[in-house]
Amino acid sequence: MLTASSAGFGDYVYGQGFFEEITADPFRRWTADELIARSLPPFQNPQYNDPGQDWQYLHTGFVVLGAILEMVGKEPYDRLLREMILYPLGLRDTRLQFGTDVQRPVLHTLTLTDDKFEDSTFWNPSWVSWGALTSNVCDLGVWNRAFATGALLSQESRKEITAPVNVGLGENTASRYFGLGTIVYPPWIVQDASYWGMFTTIAYDPTTGISLEATASLSPASVVSSSPSKQIIWAVSKLLVPDHPLPGPGQP
Repeated sequence: MLTASSAGFGDYVYGQGFFEEITADPFRRWTADELIARSLPPFQNPQYNDPGQDWQYLHTGFVVLGAILEMVGKEPYDRLLREMILYPLGLRDTRLQFGTDVQRPVLHTLTLTDDKFEDSTFWNPSWVSWGALTSNVCDLGVWNRAFATGALLSQESRKEITAPVNVGLGENTASRYFGLGTIVYPPWIVQDASYWGMFTTIAYDPTTGISLEATASLSPASVVSSSPSKQIIWAVSKLLVPDHPLPGPGQP
C-alpha cells in the first residue's frame, strides 16, 4: 500500500500551511519525523482515504517506507540506497540529496513564485519524499532500463511492480494506472517528476526494449500546460514506435 499510494495517509504536501512554509524558507531541511507529523491531524490533507479504498499519489507513504527501511536495514537510508542500488548499477552520478549542495555541473532551474521567476536550483529538496535524487541523463538511462526490466529483482517482484493493483480505484483504468512507484501506460512503464521548474520523464517499452529519458527546465518565456519532458518523450515515441506511442497530451 505504501508503494502503491493506497495506504490512506494524508499527504503533507497538500496539508494546511505546508506550501506557504516551504516557499517562505526554501532552504530549510525537513526530517522524516517532521514530514510524517505534517500528514496527521490537525494538518491532515482533506482528500484522505481509508487504506486500500482509493489511490492517490502520497509523498507521505514514501517517507514512511524510507523510515521502515532504515529500521529493518539498520543503516541510514542514503547508505542503503548506495549499497543496494546505486553501486550495483554503476550509477556514479546519482545521489540522494538532503541539502542544497547540488553536484556540479548542474542544469539550473527557474520557478514561478509570486508572479516572478526565481532560480530554484539550490533550494532544499528534503521535503520531497524526504530527500530527492540528483542525477544526469546517462544515469537515468541506466536506471530506466534496470527498473523496467527488474535487473536487481526476481521476476516475481518485477511483475508486482507493474501489476494493475490500483485499476478501478479513482481514475485508474486498464489503459493507465499506477503500479508500485511507477505509472503504466500498457505496455509503457513511465516515471514522471516535477520540482520547482524542473521536469523529468523516463519511459520504457518492454515490447521493443526502447528506453527514453528527457529532462527540461523552464525559462521566463515558457508556456507550460503539462510536463514539457513528457511532451518530448511522447513526440519521440511517436517517431520510434508509431504503432503504440506513449499517450500524448489530451489522451487517456
